[in-house]
Amino acid sequence: MSIRRTTAPPSVERRRKPEDVRRDALEVGRRLLIARGPSALTLKAVGAELGMSHANLIHHFGSADAYQAALKDEMVLDLTRRATTLVAQAGDAPPDTAAIVNQVFDAYDAGGIAILMAWSVLTGASGDKIGLGEATQALVAALEPWMPDENAAARARHIVSLVTMLALAEGLIGASLADAVGARRDAMRALTITLVEDLTGGKLA
Repeated sequence: MSIRRTTAPPSVERRRKPEDVRRDALEVGRRLLIARGPSALTLKAVGAELGMSHANLIHHFGSADAYQAALKDEMVLDLTRRATTLVAQAGDAPPDTAAIVNQVFDAYDAGGIAILMAWSVLTGASGDKIGLGEATQALVAALEPWMPDENAAARARHIVSLVTMLALAEGLIGASLADAVGARRDAMRALTITLVEDLTGGKLA
């Protein structure tokens, strides 16, 4: 007597679109970078999170170096989007100081840009090579029309440099520093907002 199969054959997983694989792999890479640091950012680890093989990821990105470069580009693009959104939202009104500072701090801290920058410096990349110029120039463009004197461009560049440096420090050591000095976790943000308001003569909103 023959034995009749009672279980259905395993379903065949639908092939993922290349753009979906790249998007998901970059999102996983961002999470790994933020949660565990650069040493955790390997194609093996990314593949394990996605249920994909190392070879499959190589097929989509070409190499581990190319994957890491794509991740850098995506993270900096996210910062650029934040900056250009601020430009668009400002319109004819003065930009909101707190909104500008919070957007930049969020990108560098929770968004992972601070870790990205530290990693890039340690591996020999420059700010230009990871596209930092485009993001910072968008912020300068948002602030320049609202500077209180004829040195508007220079003052805007100085403010963006200040906010960027403080956001970078916040993203790398903000929590530890706040604990060490007994300050609130958002103390550096509040101080940065005050500094920007002082440098613009209170002209921003």
